[in-house]
Parts: sequence; structure tokens; C-alpha cells
Amino acid sequence: MITDDDEHVLAYLRTRLGESRDAELLLADLAGRLAVASDSGSDTKDVASGNTNGTKENDTNTSTNNSLLQPLRLSKIGLVPVGDTGCTSVAIMDGLPLAVIGTTGGRLVTCELKAGSGPGAVVSSVRGHVGAVSAITPWTQGVVSAGRDGQIRVWRWRNGQDLSTGESNGGPGLHLVRSWVAHVSGVSDLSQDAAATKDSSRRLLASCSRDGTVKIWDPEERTATLVATLTPHGLQVWIRSVVLHGSCLVTGGHDGRVILVYWTKTGQTVQLSSVQAHQTPVESVTLSLHAHTNMPRLGFEHIVSTGRDNTAVLWKIGTPRFKPGTNEPLPSISSSQRTFTRLSTLKGHGSWVRKAYVLSHSINPSSLSIITCSDDGSIRLWDTSLIQARQLMVWDNIHSNCFINAFDIDEIQKCFITIAADGNAALFSIR
Repeated sequence: MITDDDEHVLAYLRTRLGESRDAELLLADLAGRLAVASDSGSDTKDVASGNTNGTKENDTNTSTNNSLLQPLRLSKIGLVPVGDTGCTSVAIMDGLPLAVIGTTGGRLVTCELKAGSGPGAVVSSVRGHVGAVSAITPWTQGVVSAGRDGQIRVWRWRNGQDLSTGESNGGPGLHLVRSWVAHVSGVSDLSQDAAATKDSSRRLLASCSRDGTVKIWDPEERTATLVATLTPHGLQVWIRSVVLHGSCLVTGGHDGRVILVYWTKTGQTVQLSSVQAHQTPVESVTLSLHAHTNMPRLGFEHIVSTGRDNTAVLWKIGTPRFKPGTNEPLPSISSSQRTFTRLSTLKGHGSWVRKAYVLSHSINPSSLSIITCSDDGSIRLWDTSLIQARQLMVWDNIHSNCFINAFDIDEIQKCFITIAADGNAALFSIR
């Protein structure tokens, strides 16, 4: 049975698509999917109780008969008691079944995701920073970490054996390669170049800070080379989140704005689009790199921002102009180029939304789906493929309703990890 909300969606699409044969077939198929989803309901896993056969309904604010895609299913496989006073950041290493967790006490704790000593087993713990670890990002055979001490540190993972000789080189763990003072204030966020491949010999790194700057680094040099210093929000605004994608940079500020700029190594920037995304500070920004894009020269066209107004927002960037025969954007001259278009506002969390992630089409092939985490202690899955975004699933009480500060997902290894202010990390497999 199709609900009134679904009928409204179908009627709207009918007026937009017209009366062609293709449109008729598309609407008939969509109506059939809605009817099946309505009759079957949602079969989600109650991750709080560990009941793999039970069902857990969504929020009362959310329809449960809306799954036009194969839902993401999480199976809890372990809990990691990290210790210290809380967990602040997390990253899964590229190609390794290991996750690195940062703590408020400045430690970097590495745990097994699947094999070895068993899921959740802590295999290494090192002192990384003076004060909290504010960000971690995967890097070649290891991670890069940043702290409230203003430092950035590059780490390599060693498994306890020299790969060339087979001899022991000490126990497994993270080994410091280089470190440097990156900002005069604490580092808020890190981003490796999302446009570079994992096999690239040179990948750049972006960092942002309370000092109002974004800095682009080449961390592979012996002392790390500063490539550019940018101030997209002005020096007086704390930049809380950053995403680097080639010569494009997306930032989220304490002023609630999200800004997209094109940058050069001389430190010059061309602002492409900006928006007052939230009336509160922005907590994070992320790109939709998996979805089909109509802007191949940029490589993306959608951005998700999260804020302290308890929402996440899906944006479409303005269409940029380019210099003839190049991929270099020109300054925006029209309002449609200068501003973002709000596509969906994701409402349902009861507190600050800390992070968002856009699932690839390999997991949800028919939809643009977003995962969010919040201080309300829940993880939520959203479908934004229709006119009105719908909340598909809620996993709550994962950390006894404690703040979930961050999560990471590895779609290849099919692993998902959350970290919280209670000092624990929860591990899941993706089904």
C-alpha cells in the first residue's frame, strides 16, 4: 500500500517528468517499489541489544516504509575500551585491518578490526600529542595525526618484522616519521587530497585551525614543505573543517559558513561558491565523491555540512565558469554560481551533528545515502534520492547514549567504527 506522502512524491514527479513513455515506465516502477517497501517495512538491527533477529523502528518523526534501496546493515563485532577520558578522532588505515583512535589524553591507540588478536584487540598505544588528538587521516602505510598542541605528525605502521630480511624490528606499532608545528593554535581538522590516488607518489595534506588559516602541506619531504597558506573565512574566524580535492578546497567555519575556493601555490584563492549553511558553527564538511557528477572538471558537485543546530544539509554547488581550454575556474559573477543550492535538510538528531559520510553506489546503488553521527548518541542513515529526505534507520544506545564524536567506514574491508566520549570504540561489520 502506498502512503499519502508517497502519492505526493509521485504526483510531483509526474508533473516534472511529463507524459512520455519513459516517464510512465519510471513512475510505474517507482510506485511498485514504494508499495513493496510499504508492505515489508524496515528490517534493521538493534545494535544496542545485539539482537540480530529483532527489528528496531525508526524515530516517530520518520516513516518506516521508505526503503527504495538495500539498507545498510551493521553487525556489532566488538567493543574497544580505549581508556583515557574520551575518544576524539578515528581513522581506518588504507588496506590494513587496523583502526587508529585518538584520545583526549593525546594517545594514539591502534586496534584490530578483523583478524590477528581478534576484533577490538588493542595492539599498540603511543603518546602522540600534548593534549587531545583532534584529527587523524589515513596515509601511506600509516596515518597522519594532528593535535590541539598545533602539531602534525606522520606515522608509519610496522608489524614487528622487517619485510626485506624477515627479522624482528620490535613489536607492532606506529612509528613516528616526522612532526612539525603547523599552526599557532590547535589544529581542528586534516584532509588528504581526495583527488589523488592512494598510489600517488606525492599527495598533499590540508590542515585548518582556530588561527583562521588553512595550510597545504607536502608531508613527504623530510621536514614537510608548506605549499600554501589560505584564509577563506578571514583570520578572525575559526575554521573547523576542511576537505582538499586537487586545486579545490571546501571549508566549514565557526561562523556557520561553508566556502568553496580554487587555490594556487602562491596563496591566491578564487571563491567559487559560499553559503550560510548553519546559524551555528559548522562541525564538519564532506564531499559526495561516489555519486555521478555533472561537473567532471571539478570531480564533485555535492557537499554535506553538519552543524550544532542538530542538522546535516546536502548542498549542490554553483556551476563554475572555466578559462577556455583549461580546468582553472574563473571568479563567479552570477548569484547561481556564487551560492549553493540546498537540496535536503536532514532533521532527526537531538543534538549537535558531528560528522557525515556519503555511501558509495557499491553499497546503495540506487540512492544518494548519508550516514551521520551526533552528540545524541545515535548513528542515522538517510535517503536523499527523493524530493524530501527520509531517515531510513537509527542505531542508538551504541555508547549508552554518550556523545558519538566521530566514525569511520571502510567499504572495501566492510568495517565501521564509532568512537565516543565514554572512552570506548564500537566495531561493526557491514552486511
